[in-house]
Amino acid sequence: MTKTKITKDIVRELLNYDPYTGEFVWKPRRMEWFKREQDWRVWNKKFSGKPAGCVRTRKDGSCYLAIGLLNKNYHGSQLAHLYMHSRWPEGRIGYVNGNPLDLRIENLLEGAHGKGLRIYSNNKSGVCGVFWDKSKRRWKASPRLNGVQINLGSFTDFEEAEAAVSKFYSDNNFLEWHGKKPVAA
Repeated sequence: MTKTKITKDIVRELLNYDPYTGEFVWKPRRMEWFKREQDWRVWNKKFSGKPAGCVRTRKDGSCYLAIGLLNKNYHGSQLAHLYMHSRWPEGRIGYVNGNPLDLRIENLLEGAHGKGLRIYSNNKSGVCGVFWDKSKRRWKASPRLNGVQINLGSFTDFEEAEAAVSKFYSDNNFLEWHGKKPVAA
């Protein structure tokens, strides 16, 4: 059973997903999913009809809903996408409102650039992609796209560097809240 590939049909057999609330609930499982009848009865009594998954927190403080299926954990956002679109998402899932625990389908954005989670704690400018170049004594606009740092130039005025990075993010379909502090989940 551990070698079974997770498909839309398996997800729909094991879970109910409400695209309007973003909630996952365990469905009753058929006996075929278990080796022993006792395990089947216990599992259905304990989990059937209850919320699925648990909140996991990463080292950087961000969190996500993890749901274990067939001895592997999956992000709730990936399972929601599979459930609704019958395919795995291409690239990462972003969250329109910045809250990774809000799994309503309208909040999920397939193929979002980067994690879009928050600004690095060592950032002194307060703007993701803008930093002070001590050697040139200028503000450098240098955001990342797909892991590659893009040099947009250096500026004497902080607001010009900020505007250049903001335009870059907008032109490349970054989420509005990219590089800002995360929403409290």
